Parts: sequence; structure tokens; C-alpha cells
Amino acid sequence: MLFLLAALVVVEFVAWLILSMWGWTIGSQWGDTAGAIGALAAFALVVLAWATLAARRAKVPQGVKWVAKAVILGGAVATLAATGQIPAAIGLGVVTLVLVLVCETKPVRETLDVLAKPREA
Repeated sequence: MLFLLAALVVVEFVAWLILSMWGWTIGSQWGDTAGAIGALAAFALVVLAWATLAARRAKVPQGVKWVAKAVILGGAVATLAATGQIPAAIGLGVVTLVLVLVCETKPVRETLDVLAKPREA
């Protein structure tokens, strides 16, 4: 179970970095400083959106979590595809889809929920 969770966290972080790369690409049209600001802003916005809408502990309906995950993770796949990295986009898309679907099955989700609960002193 922990391997699945660790793999999903790595995939999520890779998606955040890919979207930061998109921010760099957009901002760098106006110079390197703007590229760095674009990358940092994109990363901050993606992490904020993930924390408030897609995280396991987010206080939103499950449907909102699914849409947020689809937009963020799908956006990373689309960014790779748009930059011409088709094999990487396909690989990331397949791995992400399998991990998300496996981690959302009832037995895995229940185990992960137990692991995510804070310990009482």
C-alpha cells in the first residue's frame, strides 16, 4: 500500500513540475526573470489548487476532487504532448491513470484513509 501511495505522490509532484515548466515557457517570452516568475507562480498555483481541491484531506465533494485531479494531472500530460514529448506524455498518462484508479478502489482508499489520520497522543 505504501508503495502505491509513494508512487502516486511522485507522479503528482512530477505533474506539478511539468506545469511549472509550462509557466517558465510562457514567462520566458519576456526574458529569463519573467520565466522564473512564471515557473514559480505556476508551481504555487498548482500546489494551492491541489491542496484546496484535490488532496485527500480537502474539504470538498469527491466529484470536485476528481475534476481537480483530472485538470491538473491531465494538464501535465497535455503540456508534455504540446511540447512534442509524445512518448513521455503517453507514459505519464498511463501511469497516472492506473495509479489513480488503483488508489481509489475501496480497499486501498480505506487503508490510505487510516494511514492519513493523525495519531492521537
